[in-house]
Amino acid sequence: MLANKITVYINKIKFFLLFITILFTYFISLYSGPVVNDEIQIKYNSRNIVINNNIGFTISSDTGNWMRLANKPSLLFEEKRFVNDRELTAGNVGLSRPASFILVYILSQPIKFILNLLPLNNSNVIANIKNSLNEGYRVGEIDQTVSDTVPNLDPFISTYVGWVVLNLIIISLSFFFFVNH
Repeated sequence: MLANKITVYINKIKFFLLFITILFTYFISLYSGPVVNDEIQIKYNSRNIVINNNIGFTISSDTGNWMRLANKPSLLFEEKRFVNDRELTAGNVGLSRPASFILVYILSQPIKFILNLLPLNNSNVIANIKNSLNEGYRVGEIDQTVSDTVPNLDPFISTYVGWVVLNLIIISLSFFFFVNH
């Protein structure tokens, strides 16, 4: 009986440590970039985001639209979108999975509230993100800047954190259901 309890306890600790390892790997992998050379971003349909000298990551080019939709779900009904006379992907492409955008929007609201209470100065981070996104336009010889599309990136911080939280919830639930099959 005692040996059985010890075995169950060790298995629970083993799965908990495995879970922590997966989360740690997730975060290290997420922020270990950017991994795509700046000169070939457009070719590979990606954008490098540089937060500071040590942290960055590469996103696909549709991430901006996903961020817009999660930040303002009413854009799911947007049928056409033009920026500087260029037709860009409209919000209605998100109708294939509207619940994820709505869920991230809901998750981001308390995050936005908390971030507004904190005396954070994120101007350097925002400037680094804008510069790194504009680098893709420059390299691709596209007459556009991120400010043409989104004049203010500040509201997208809570949206981004909302996406990270949603992914953590999915990873946690997947692990929980795997362990408790």
